[in-house]
Amino acid sequence: SAFYGPIMEFETLQPSVPTLGELHYSNVTDNSVDLSCTLVDAGVETTSTMIYGFAYKKPDAANWTKKTDGVQKNEDGSFSLTLDGLSPETQYAICAYVTNTHGDGYSNEEWITTSKKLTPEVSMDDIREGWYEDSDVTATGVKVSGYINHVYSEDGVVSEVGFLYGTSNN
Repeated sequence: SAFYGPIMEFETLQPSVPTLGELHYSNVTDNSVDLSCTLVDAGVETTSTMIYGFAYKKPDAANWTKKTDGVQKNEDGSFSLTLDGLSPETQYAICAYVTNTHGDGYSNEEWITTSKKLTPEVSMDDIREGWYEDSDVTATGVKVSGYINHVYSEDGVVSEVGFLYGTSNN
């Protein structure tokens, strides 16, 4: 004989593409931007085969460039990346995405503009004759000195300091 319990009805969830939270960005420089987003719903039960990434494109580009290398995934579902290799003074559309077996889920799209490339600017006022003694002049050179009044660079670091010289012929 067989015994049957009460009949229960239920619906299974339809697998879907991932759902993402809001895209966040910070530290926009001349060639990079820090990006982060959170996976809200994986859309499937197995998450081990999911691909996390960020995408970007210029306004006139037809296709997105996707970047997955270097993405840091966290246990809370958030993921982040410093997107680098961007061009200075350029506008980009950016977004996050996660891919599962059913397709890509995307975050909101944001627009950024990278900053102007900052190159060191050095001013050296008052480099002139008289800053060296006659005894500093030799057959092959002269000892000169000067001072840097102002250095402007993004990181405040000067990697090399020197003097340029030429002859009266060039």
